[in-house]
Amino acid sequence: MQTKALFALLIGAGLLISVPAVACEGTDCILASRNDVNLYPIDLEASIGDLNPGVRAGILSKPERINRLMDNVLINRQLAEMAKEAGFDQNPIVQRQMLLAAERVLGEHARAAEMSKRAGERDFEAYAREQYAVRMDEFSVPPITEVAHILIATGTLCHADALVRANDVLIKARSGEDFDSLVQQYSDDDSKVTNAGRIEVSEKAGLDPAFKQASLALTAPDQLSEPVLSSYGYHIIKMIEKRPGMTPSYENVKDALMQNVRANYQRRIKDTFFSDLRADSPTTDHEAMASFMARFRAPTQ
Repeated sequence: MQTKALFALLIGAGLLISVPAVACEGTDCILASRNDVNLYPIDLEASIGDLNPGVRAGILSKPERINRLMDNVLINRQLAEMAKEAGFDQNPIVQRQMLLAAERVLGEHARAAEMSKRAGERDFEAYAREQYAVRMDEFSVPPITEVAHILIATGTLCHADALVRANDVLIKARSGEDFDSLVQQYSDDDSKVTNAGRIEVSEKAGLDPAFKQASLALTAPDQLSEPVLSSYGYHIIKMIEKRPGMTPSYENVKDALMQNVRANYQRRIKDTFFSDLRADSPTTDHEAMASFMARFRAPTQ
């Protein structure tokens, strides 16, 4: 990110009054300080430099998120100064941890550069169109029959009593009583609280076969089924509407396809890259490894 753009964002966030008259980059000026610990432009640039552009823009577009970012960097720097004062930076293990942290950063830059080089220029849209043609069935939305149902469960009633109650409810529904009210009054399906007994049914739906078959057999809005026995009990099913199936156009699924194609390609590139790095097995000193592990082995009683 250009330093001038960073200053403009900080001004927009109310963290700076104006862009310095003299160019201020790297550590030429102080953006913020606390307890003699300073925050420089390069610190913020380093903190956000590796973030996804969308995430980075989101952070820098909101004053509270910039404040939080600056505070985190300052806190870490304050803690680091405290660690130095305590002499932790002279500890060989801490020094090695710092080296490993630096290697992780360098390794990530090397990985990103190599991935970019290996990826090159690819016509992802051509492959996305090919995937659309091959996988069209996956994008198709099947015909939907929306129904409402009343369940008379056979868990607490015997089948005969449950069927009698189901027929009584069916008579009420056919006589014109409000079906939604009957659902709330008689249905033993706990989900009625959130869905009012309504279910979308298709050939692919993972529903009880008897319930699905009876629902799909209804042909007209407000049509009522006879009591249908499923593994849960007896259902009175009312058809709400039928919606035809459809296959979305390529343009409607293009963004999702392109994202999937890019992600799969990047994953293959990454897998190949790391396989290349692991092509030669490491040479291990087994005696030294055994000695190292013995240092951390719990003593035997």
